[in-house]
Amino acid sequence: MRAMKEPDGSLIIWSDSPAETEALGKMLGGIQQPGDLFFLSGELGSGKTLLT
Repeated sequence: MRAMKEPDGSLIIWSDSPAETEALGKMLGGIQQPGDLFFLSGELGSGKTLLT
């Protein structure tokens, strides 16, 4: 997994495997706060649903 912080404070995260994506989803689910936004981008079948 790789991450890059943007100047606006947002964080871009790249997952390299389905297991990493699922683990990221579990971690984010435990720390999310009201008003947090998560945007998912990727090809069809790339694993976006694993995050949710």
